[in-house]
Amino acid sequence: MAEPYAEKNYHTDEQRQNLYETVQQFLDRIPMEPETLPRYLQMQGRFPQLSVNNAILMAVQYPTATRYRTLADWQTDGVTVQSGQQPVSILIPDGTYQRSNGSTATKFAVQQVYDITQTDAVSKPEQADLRQTLHAMLMRPVCPVEVIQRSGGAVFVPDGPKVQIGRGMSMEAAIATLSLALAHGELSKFQRDYVPTEQLHALYARSVSYGFCAHYGIQPENYSFQDVGMILRGCNNRELKKHLETIRTGLGTLLDRTEKARTDLIARTSRQEQEER
Repeated sequence: MAEPYAEKNYHTDEQRQNLYETVQQFLDRIPMEPETLPRYLQMQGRFPQLSVNNAILMAVQYPTATRYRTLADWQTDGVTVQSGQQPVSILIPDGTYQRSNGSTATKFAVQQVYDITQTDAVSKPEQADLRQTLHAMLMRPVCPVEVIQRSGGAVFVPDGPKVQIGRGMSMEAAIATLSLALAHGELSKFQRDYVPTEQLHALYARSVSYGFCAHYGIQPENYSFQDVGMILRGCNNRELKKHLETIRTGLGTLLDRTEKARTDLIARTSRQEQEER
């Protein structure tokens, strides 16, 4: 998914480097502070189109962001940024450059954006239709989903593969537990050439599910990240970034699958309503 471009704000190399250092400092804290990973997942879930770097930058600078745009974009729509508001700086692609070894790399520019809560626009929180979301998850899953006669919970069964889900849960609990089971399926599908440890795979799936729930405004219960330090102990920042990229990919795949099914569901419902008139 492409990130918004709008105007580019060119800053000094020092300002751009400060953003990279902010990302590195955040990565440093992930194995040491259990609450750091969920902060990232909340932002990546809300804005799945963001790169890992920009999700971190948003989480650090404006963790409550819900809808961001550049100053020019807000002004085009007749929206004014409130006086005294500080912009959030992110990084956007700005062409390429040649490294000293002759290879080509992407060049980045700094872009400043403002959240809707920093403007005079009326912020109306969008509440997802959870029943519709759950229906969409069941329409186009990564593997077959079997509803079984027992109460609560969903599990991923590798032998198949398939997901089994029980009955008698709240809508929020059903979405959370089903997203966790489906996350195992998504990750297993694109990790065929790389088999992480059982603990790391479980952390990936839990993280994907947590971000998925954040996207739909659900606060999942009983999601603990106290084991992050033990699982990621000894990882350098390059390795930590790679772990976050894996989580982002799994999250994006699960969300794309669900949103496509939800679009089909909305279209089908609309056609049925028109036929009944």
